[in-house]
Amino acid sequence: MLPILRTSRLARPLLSRWGFDPFEGFDQLASRAFGEDLPLAVRIDCREDADHYFVDADVPGFAGEDIEVTLENNLLTITGERTQAEKTEGENFLHSERKIGRFSRSVRLPDQVKADSVVARLKDGVLTVTVSKADESKPRRIEVIDS
Repeated sequence: MLPILRTSRLARPLLSRWGFDPFEGFDQLASRAFGEDLPLAVRIDCREDADHYFVDADVPGFAGEDIEVTLENNLLTITGERTQAEKTEGENFLHSERKIGRFSRSVRLPDQVKADSVVARLKDGVLTVTVSKADESKPRRIEVIDS
């Protein structure tokens, strides 16, 4: 913890006597601001070509069975959970920075898609979800007839 952000031990009794401590909870807020206790964050990229949408998500350390991909009403949702590593008997952590918990990211796809053609592949810590565009959302060339 950052010691300069804490209230001095002499000032705390005075402040608490008045029933007000302007620094209450500040240590916890500072910890979050400087990178401690953050939830799992998954970064994504969205791209498209003429026939597909692609969503790439960085999920290092996740196995396929830890990730769920759903598509409902053009809303693609990727969720996952990382649990605490199992300790073997007689083993204690000396230091632990790896985050555990759940994450969820959702992306609204702009056009109609083929919900039955979604493919999710996990390779080298990157999940790539490929969604085919529906035929009616693809541009069509209209023939002009001379009359």
